[in-house]
Formats: sequence, C-alpha cells, structure tokens
Amino acid sequence: MPILLCKPSVAILRLIELFLEQEEPAQRLCYSGDFDVASLQVTLALANRFAPGFVPWWPGADTYKCWSVHGPTLSQEEKERLQRMEIPWDTSLPITMAHVGRKIVSGNVCC
Repeated sequence: MPILLCKPSVAILRLIELFLEQEEPAQRLCYSGDFDVASLQVTLALANRFAPGFVPWWPGADTYKCWSVHGPTLSQEEKERLQRMEIPWDTSLPITMAHVGRKIVSGNVCC
C-alpha cells in the first residue's frame, strides 16, 4: 500500500524505518523533492539512510530541464555547491542545474 509523506521529520523518519523493515512484500521508499540545493541534500541523506529501499522519483536532469524555465535564480554559492555534489542516480543533474542556473520548488511547477 503506498503512503505519501511530506517534509521528513524525526517522526516521519521513524515511520519510514518501520515501513521498510517489513519483509513481505519488499518495501520501497520513492522520494521526490524540489530541484534546489537543500532538497537535493535531503534526498541524498534519505538515499544514504534508507538504501537499498530508496528509489529517487523523478529527480533527474531531463525532468529538471523540462521545468527549469520559470524557476528562481540560483545564487553563485548554490551553483558552486551543486558543482561539488555527487548525485548517484543522475550524475549530470548537479552540473546541469549549475549551468541552467534555476531552482524548481513545488510552487514553480505548473501543468
């Protein structure tokens, strides 16, 4: 049964741990965050903490490029931090974000 959780707090992290401990059937944590430095850091922390059950949900360079037109501008410091990041599920994402220079937060995504 899918569960939708927002803003990982200490209580939410514990709930995720309990959920992933279930053996039958194998559980996964599909996580999606914004395309900004802080959100990528949260995503990396969750990926490290909950591997191998962690599955990044849509946070790749291709998705970023589709939505980045209207996002707020990244600061120079954010671009530099992105260039030092390693994103295992899409190694081109931080460099693409630093090059395009926009962040995408949930309020910037429209259909």
